[in-house]
Amino acid sequence: MNAPRLLLLRTDRLGDTVLALPAAAELRAAFPNAHIGFVCRPENEPLVALDRNINEVIAWAPEQGAAALRERIGSWDGCAMLLPKPPSVAWALMLEGIPIRVGTARRWWALLYTHRVGGSRRSGQAHESEHNRLLAHELIRAFKGSPVDTLPAPTGITIPDTLAQRAAAIYAESGLHDAPTVILHGGSRGSARDWSMPRMLGLAQILLDEGYQVAWTVGPVDEAIRADVELALGDEARFISGCSLDELCAVCARAACLVANSTGPLHVAAAVGTPVVGLYPPVQACTPDRWGPIGTKQIIITAPLREGESNPLPDPESAPPDLMDRITVAEVHHAVTSLITGIAS
Repeated sequence: MNAPRLLLLRTDRLGDTVLALPAAAELRAAFPNAHIGFVCRPENEPLVALDRNINEVIAWAPEQGAAALRERIGSWDGCAMLLPKPPSVAWALMLEGIPIRVGTARRWWALLYTHRVGGSRRSGQAHESEHNRLLAHELIRAFKGSPVDTLPAPTGITIPDTLAQRAAAIYAESGLHDAPTVILHGGSRGSARDWSMPRMLGLAQILLDEGYQVAWTVGPVDEAIRADVELALGDEARFISGCSLDELCAVCARAACLVANSTGPLHVAAAVGTPVVGLYPPVQACTPDRWGPIGTKQIIITAPLREGESNPLPDPESAPPDLMDRITVAEVHHAVTSLITGIAS
């Protein structure tokens, strides 16, 4: 079958969705004429729609119920359930009569799949994007195809000219002009331990003193961050807010570098080719070995552990209060300037 209709499903957070996009690149490389669909949460649809490897985006969230998914899903030759939960999705895929259904092998509802892939995500021994790609490989083999080992890009996200022009307007509206811009994103919505705001503000001041522009991405829940930045930086405070997700992709693509904790904007920036500095805790469920951004223009800094501390720490609750602030401002500043000037590989 040279042009199968293939469906991928990943319905969790923004960063998780970005790390699933290499699976679509795998399918496109193996079957250039395939019609590839992707089921994602409604809030992530604008990003997935920018991926040139994907022909059709179906917006659905698990809380909407499996019946709503069945109403939207349509007809497909095969599918891969990249996120193993909830089991109601596996039931829906079977009841819709999709003949080839790929999923992980560890849970009881694996019986609902026609093809199963072993291994455990919890061990953290493989990157999340690699787990997704292995499921795509199984789907490719089910259609007698051969997985392609070397891909031109980890994602197919492409910024159209109209969106790039909108990003330029957003920069201008935010008081940003032609100098290189470093985007700082504080917080991680609770998915990991964070570098503190005093540390990030210290980095911002050094970059401003060196002539860089610094912009802070903030959302509706980040008013405390906005207040801290305005208090510390005064007239030099610049914010990018109110963007749609596709606009955020274009805004990140225009930046010279982005610095963030383990969070969605870090993954977005890396996926569009922007150099990133990612700040991670050495915690089992949060390590960059599994959750680091994809792409080649990155420096990942993991907070150091001290003698006697478990490596990795078993969970965020066991992390010492000062863990992330063991990462120094000088260390992050060196990473940023190295990426911008091209010293870092």
